[in-house]
Amino acid sequence: MKAEILISSHACLGEGAFFDEKNYRVLWLDIFGREVHILNPVNDTDICMNVEKPITTIVPDGDNFVVGAIDGMYRMSRDAKMLTPMPSPMLDYVHCRCNDGKCGPDGRLWVGIVENEGQRGLGGLYAVTDNSCELQLGGLDCPNGIVWNSRRDQVYFTDSMSGRIYAFDYVNGKLENKRDIFRTNKGYPDGMTIDTEDTIWAAIWGSGCVFRIDPISGKVIDIVETDAPNVSSVAIANKKIYITSATKDMDREMLLKYPLSGGLFAANVDAVGASYFHYGNA
Repeated sequence: MKAEILISSHACLGEGAFFDEKNYRVLWLDIFGREVHILNPVNDTDICMNVEKPITTIVPDGDNFVVGAIDGMYRMSRDAKMLTPMPSPMLDYVHCRCNDGKCGPDGRLWVGIVENEGQRGLGGLYAVTDNSCELQLGGLDCPNGIVWNSRRDQVYFTDSMSGRIYAFDYVNGKLENKRDIFRTNKGYPDGMTIDTEDTIWAAIWGSGCVFRIDPISGKVIDIVETDAPNVSSVAIANKKIYITSATKDMDREMLLKYPLSGGLFAANVDAVGASYFHYGNA
């Protein structure tokens, strides 16, 4: 299956694809371009809002948003012009930043932290509310792509540099019984989404593809190809998949070979995207 270019944005680091079913829109980001995008899936019109600092993940919070940024967590106004600090990991943001994240069934935002220079073992996964920020999993490299199954008793998550996707039991808001369910040498699993059949769709950075993965058998059951090698995140709005990509770290030769890199791609798929959780279950 082949995804076609939808928005030729040439994003430095496209990320954060999120299907907001309640408001029927697809949110996505260009982290280092300092852009927040809102796509209308009905007519494919895209609104771009500039922000004062790089935003790495975004989830709806009523009419506003909660976001991870390069220097912690914020509540962001609907026009992206106001950022209000929230509880954040107590870290040195000269050397680290927020990364990917999504809300869990209890409305907490689960967000990853990465070390800026790619040093391994210095990342972590945190759960954030209005009043707290708690470490849930430490010793990580590049936490990405967290999703929950329909029964809300399993969490799927990737630590990208390992090339693996992990499963955890989700018990009383905690992660237990970690196990490998998928590994690849085709690239690095990045952002993920899940469908109503509880199969995972994972953007594989470096491969130009999104893999549809059965989390029980660990088998790839479908592949969506793009014309950009560094695909980064994915969302499914009803039966259409949206895939972000990046130009970051590509040299001139690579950019000439893959001129659509950094764009937002889309394709029709035989799957219905599961509903995402909003912050605080708003």
